[in-house]
Amino acid sequence: MEVSAITHRRNPILLAGMSGVPTTDNHVLKMIPMEASCYAMLKRKFAGIKRVHFHGAGGVGLMCVVAMKQYARNEARQVLATLLGSQGSKLAVVVDEDIDIHDMDKVMWAICTRAQAQKDVMILPNMTLWQLDPSAPDDGSYSVMGIDATRPFGEEFEKVALVPGVQNVPDF
Repeated sequence: MEVSAITHRRNPILLAGMSGVPTTDNHVLKMIPMEASCYAMLKRKFAGIKRVHFHGAGGVGLMCVVAMKQYARNEARQVLATLLGSQGSKLAVVVDEDIDIHDMDKVMWAICTRAQAQKDVMILPNMTLWQLDPSAPDDGSYSVMGIDATRPFGEEFEKVALVPGVQNVPDF
């Protein structure tokens, strides 16, 4: 490479990450520090926290999925209450550590097979954690939802039968 000149201007044109409909580069860049700080906060309070992921579909901050190992009954609900009351998430899901929280198909599978709406979904009305929510009424309040998609604590729960070699089948 041969450099013949290096130039600059007084009023440079700067490129910037632009947010829009997820998932953009800006969403991905915001995930990293948000996940790290949320993980550290939860890990201080709950020993069983394994992974935290803010999903791009929620504009990063509005949808959080946590994988954990429960050490006490209702610990997943305590994690949900902590998330919904402090992180600005509108939707939080807690799953067992066997679920890949970066794969929304697996997260949805856990919700559909491990949660019962009448006992595992919590809705907290009149929250005001994020003022930019376009769906919030004029007073800025909104409802948040948490889903406990973990296996029942201390109870027998049928293990998932995996077909040997299924991970080697190519996607079509």
